[in-house]
Amino acid sequence: MAEIDLGNVMGPQGEDGSQWYWGTAITGTSTSGAVFSSSGITNARVNDKYYNTSTSNIYTCTTEGAESVARWAYIGNIKGEQGNIGPAGPTGSVDFTTPITFSIAGTRSDLASGDSIATLFGKTQKWFADINSGGASTLLATNLSANRALISNANGKVAVSSVTSTELGYLDGVTSAIQTQLNTINTSIGTLSDLTTTAKSSLVAAANELNGKTIKIKKFEVEVTTEANVDSPSGMYQGDGYIKSQPDYPDGTVYAVIMYGARSKADASRGAIVAYRNEDGYFCVSSPKQASTEFIVSVVVFYSD
Repeated sequence: MAEIDLGNVMGPQGEDGSQWYWGTAITGTSTSGAVFSSSGITNARVNDKYYNTSTSNIYTCTTEGAESVARWAYIGNIKGEQGNIGPAGPTGSVDFTTPITFSIAGTRSDLASGDSIATLFGKTQKWFADINSGGASTLLATNLSANRALISNANGKVAVSSVTSTELGYLDGVTSAIQTQLNTINTSIGTLSDLTTTAKSSLVAAANELNGKTIKIKKFEVEVTTEANVDSPSGMYQGDGYIKSQPDYPDGTVYAVIMYGARSKADASRGAIVAYRNEDGYFCVSSPKQASTEFIVSVVVFYSD
């Protein structure tokens, strides 16, 4: 049979149809249209549609162009009403013998509401591991020796020292370095070389030299009041005086002066430190806590006419 040519039946190409986009960049309910410059749509055309996957809102393009030009208007929402709650499922059960697999947490952090059981166990294990390996590990399992000062030992762990709580209490009221205070007292007392006796090697030697001589002893008391302010080098409240100006200080050759028993004039049960400086005759009363306090000091003078 002969073929018949009917011509070309393909018509002209039609215009592109509208295109659908989706995401969460286009939002709101403006029906007049708005520009969303971060929509990610580089060439929107009129009647293109956009579906917001979070809100189920539908938008149509009213002005075509790039994302900085195209305008999108809200046209509706396709999310239906919430359905009825379904029937409750059967009551579950917990098997406490079921093993739980977990890994220790990498860092310490607080337990948080919403953490899974495995996460909670991992966090808890991290806390226990750090306590067991840290400086406080020696505090676990057994009690420490009672009434002892705590120290950090050679391994960086908490340990008890040989210092008792009673001994530690002796430092109560100390306001400056103890060694500095002792050095100050030692300076105030003077040295053996300042003795007026020939023998200067010890107090015993000096006393032996005086043995056999006609030595007189005079006892009397002097009063001195501590300052209102702390002496900065010693950290003590101090009061001083000049023994040789006292009315009862004897004339003649003085071999030794002993000052002792400094006691508060108002309360004899409260004492203080007393020091005498032989080279110039000055004495000093020191107290760590008693400011502006009048003290009575007993004095014994060994002398001869």
